[in-house]
Amino acid sequence: MRTTVRPRLQLSVTECGPRCAQMILDAHGIGQEVGRLAPPTGTSGGMSLAEVAAAIAGNGLPARVRRVPVAPLSALPAPSVLFWDGGHFVVLERVGRRRVVVVDPAVGRLAVDTEEFSRRYGGVLVEVDGRRALLSQAVGAADRARRALGWNRPRTALAAGIAAALHAVATAAIAGGAMHAWAAPAAGGALAPQHLASAAAGAAVGGGLLLAHALLLDRTVDRTNRSASRLLSEHLFRLPLTYFSERAASEPMLRLSSAEPVRRAVLRGAAAAIGSFAAAAALVAAAAVVAPSAAVAVALAALVQWAISRWGERAAALEEAAAVADGQRAAETAAASIVSIAEVKASALEAASARSWSTSVSAALGHRRTADTIRTAIGAAAWLVRSALVLVLLLVAGPVALGAAALGVAALVLLGRAQRALVSVAALDHDIDGTLDLLGRPAAADAETGLEGLEHSGISADGLRPAPTGPIVSFGVAAGQRAVVSGPPGSGRSALLAMLAGVADPGAGRVLIGGRPRTAYRRSSLSRRVAYVSQRPVLPGGTITEMIRFGRADVSDADIRAAAATVELDDDVRRLRMGYETVIAPGAASLTTAQRRRVVLARALAVGPAVLLLDEATAPLGRDAEQRLLERLSRQGTTVVLVSSDSDTVARADVVIDLTSGERPAPAVDDAAEGVLP
Repeated sequence: MRTTVRPRLQLSVTECGPRCAQMILDAHGIGQEVGRLAPPTGTSGGMSLAEVAAAIAGNGLPARVRRVPVAPLSALPAPSVLFWDGGHFVVLERVGRRRVVVVDPAVGRLAVDTEEFSRRYGGVLVEVDGRRALLSQAVGAADRARRALGWNRPRTALAAGIAAALHAVATAAIAGGAMHAWAAPAAGGALAPQHLASAAAGAAVGGGLLLAHALLLDRTVDRTNRSASRLLSEHLFRLPLTYFSERAASEPMLRLSSAEPVRRAVLRGAAAAIGSFAAAAALVAAAAVVAPSAAVAVALAALVQWAISRWGERAAALEEAAAVADGQRAAETAAASIVSIAEVKASALEAASARSWSTSVSAALGHRRTADTIRTAIGAAAWLVRSALVLVLLLVAGPVALGAAALGVAALVLLGRAQRALVSVAALDHDIDGTLDLLGRPAAADAETGLEGLEHSGISADGLRPAPTGPIVSFGVAAGQRAVVSGPPGSGRSALLAMLAGVADPGAGRVLIGGRPRTAYRRSSLSRRVAYVSQRPVLPGGTITEMIRFGRADVSDADIRAAAATVELDDDVRRLRMGYETVIAPGAASLTTAQRRRVVLARALAVGPAVLLLDEATAPLGRDAEQRLLERLSRQGTTVVLVSSDSDTVARADVVIDLTSGERPAPAVDDAAEGVLP
C-alpha cells in the first residue's frame, strides 16, 4: 500500500529533524506532536538522526538508524527519514523505476531522478516498522470511534439497541399480518373480515414502529452532533498558542470539519433503513401488474406518494439551505477567532468564542434535524399509502397469492438495509481521525489563584528578549502612565506586547503586575484588568451590542455606550437605521477599517481595564483621533502600552521602550512607584 506523506515545512534550520519525525508519525496515523529540540546537537542544526529515531520511537512507532546503500533503490524502506545533502534530513515517500519522491521540510515535495537521488543521499536513514503499530491502532479504533461519536454513553447505546430491535419487530408485524391475511384466499378460502383487520393492524404497527425508529435515531444523531461540536470547539480554543502558531489558520478548521462526514455517514445509514420500504412498494406494485384491474389503484397510490414526496422534499430543501447558511456563518466565526487567537486568549474569550461557534453549529443542526423530520414524515405518509394499496389489492385481486412472497422479500430487504445502517456507523474510524487529532492535544492550564479588585495598576517587565537578536529589556510603567514601544520592523514590538499579554512565553524573563508574576493570576480574572488588542482582532459578527459585549455577559448597555463614546464610535452607530442592534456579518466587512477597530477598542474598554495593551491598534483611526483617544484614556487613569511609529505619539509618552538593537530602555520601576493596589 502506498503511504502519502503530508508536508510540514520548517520555520528555521533547527526544525528540520522534528518536522521529518512529525511527517513520519502523521503518515502512520499517529497524531502526537513532536516537540522542538532547543540546543543544536546534530548535523542538521537541531536533532541528530539518532534523536529523530528516538522521537519517532517515543511515540509508539519502532524506528532505528541504519546504513543502507543506494543500490538497489527498491531496498530503501518508505517512508523513512534520509540523511540528505551532507547536513539535512528529508522524508523518502516512494521509490519508482526512474524517479524518487522525497518530502523536504525546507521546500516541500520533490520528484528527483535516480541519478540525482544517488548523488544527494547520504547512505544513512531512519527505518520505521509500521506493521508493529498496526495492531495497537486497530485495537483502539472502535474505542476512538465511540468516543468521538458519543456512542459510549449508556443512554445512547440503549437507544441504538432499541432502534435496531424495532426493525425486526416491524418486519415481523408486517410480514405476519399480511401473510395471515393472504393465507386463506391463497388456499381457496374466503377472505374474512378478520384477515383484513389483521393486515391493517400489522401495517399500522409496522408504520408506528418505523416512525418511532426513525425519530429515535434522528434524535440520537442530533444530540451526539451537538455534544461533539461543543466538545471540539471548547477544546480547540483552549489549546496552547503554539498549536496555532505552527500551522495555517485554515488547518484547525479542516480538523473540525472532519466531524461532518461522521454526521453524514450516520444519517446516510438511517436514510438507507427508511428507504428500504420503497422496495416493498415496488414489489406490491408488481403484484398489481399481474391483476390489471389493480392498475388504477397502483396509479393513484403512486400519484399520492409522488405529491407527498415532492412537497416534503421542497420543505426539507429549504431547511437544508438554512443549515448551510448557519454552517457557513459558524465557519466564518471560528475562522475569525482563530486568526485573532492571540487576542482571544489574552482576553480569556475562549469560552465565548467556542459558544458563538457552537451556537451557529447548533442552529445548523436544528435546521438539518427539521429537514430529517420532514423526510421521516414523508416516509410515514408513504407507508400509509402503500398500506392502503395493499388493502385495495386484497379486495381487487384476493385470489392472487403473490402478496406473501412480495412482503417476504421486502422483509429481507428491510433486515439487510438495517444491518448495513448499523455497519456504516462502525466504519467511521477513518473519517474521524482528523478530529481526534485535536482531542489528543492537552489544553492550556490556568492558574489556581485569582486576584480581583485591581482598579489601578501599572505593569513592569524584567529580562525580556522580544527578538532572538534584539536586546534584553527591563522597564516599568506606573499606573496611569503611557508607554510607547518603538523600534524598526522585526525588532519584536508585537512579540513584546504578546509577552505582556500572556499569549507568548517570555522565556527567561518575567512580567509583573501588582508586584507579582503575571502567571500567578487566574487568566479569566486578570483579563478584565489587562486588555489586549492585537493587529488582527476578532470580529465574530452579530449586532454591534453583541460584538462589543462578546464574552462579557455582565457588561451593561451603559458600559457599551460609554466605551463607544470614548473611541468615537457612538455617533457612527446612532446614524445607522437600527443603531446598536444593527446586525453585522462575521469579519464586519460592511464597516470601514476605522469603525472595525473602534468596535474592538470599545470591547476592550467596556470592562474597565486598568492596563490596555495596543499592538498598533490605534493607527487606523488617524493621527488626530488617536491622540484624542489616548488623552481620554490618560484622564481616566488607564495605563496604556502601545506599539507606534508616530513621532508625536512617541514624544508624548511617559515611557519609551526602544527595541533598537544595542539600546536599553529605562530600568524597571519599583512596585511601590507603580501605584499598584495589591
